[in-house]
Amino acid sequence: RALPRGELVRREAAYRFYFHPARYTSLGLGVIEAMLIGLPVVGLSTTELPTVVENGISGVIDNRPERLVEGMGLLLGDRARARERGRIGRQVARDRFGIGRFVRDWNAAFAEVAGRPRAGIPSVARRARAATGSDTVTAGAGRPAR
Repeated sequence: RALPRGELVRREAAYRFYFHPARYTSLGLGVIEAMLIGLPVVGLSTTELPTVVENGISGVIDNRPERLVEGMGLLLGDRARARERGRIGRQVARDRFGIGRFVRDWNAAFAEVAGRPRAGIPSVARRARAATGSDTVTAGAGRPAR
């Protein structure tokens, strides 16, 4: 039987971690949802997972099964550790994937395209340069300038 969304979230939050064993997929929505409800993520250190989960800080990521099992044991045995890692992961998810970040980026992109950059909001091009450390990124294109 399918659970209503609110009931599913309540039940998920009772666990000590979210296990994400996927090896070949991009970052799954389930990972982000787990982080947003405060569950540390345990999974393989592949694809995009290492870009959002920091091993030993907001979860456990490794490619060795014995290390994953060891990390799961630590989270199961120490509720405070699991809660702290989940709290850190929740903040990472809010910062990276929350509606506030989306709205800021969306408004900045529209302001830049309209030729009216807003004070205090870095342009898309400046954010791209800061993220890549390169001056060859063009706004809106997402690829090196020719």
